Amino acid sequence: MDGCNGKWGWRRIPEGALWDMLSKLRHFETMTWGEIERNNKRDHSTEVHKLEKPARHRLGEIGLSDEETLFRFRLSGTVRVWGRKHGHIFEVLWYDPDHEICPSPLRNT
Repeated sequence: MDGCNGKWGWRRIPEGALWDMLSKLRHFETMTWGEIERNNKRDHSTEVHKLEKPARHRLGEIGLSDEETLFRFRLSGTVRVWGRKHGHIFEVLWYDPDHEICPSPLRNT
């Protein structure tokens, strides 16, 4: 698996954004999955078939085409971190600074 490369890979994260992301993810370490998932408007599982086509394609490229759901954390406005849950572990796959992997439908349109 190669999470470093590609459009949403680790190598594309600006240094300042990396430290901000790690700080926010550290906060989630103090919570249970139940606590995290109660705030399901911000942080939640998403079925893979709902992801944009490039994201589904990238899952295949990194050997994860059999995944049915991914979990995403909303870190700020458009910034998301995507990954897989394994029991109580979160495996980070992508950094999505522009909310492109699974855009929300526009409101009030």
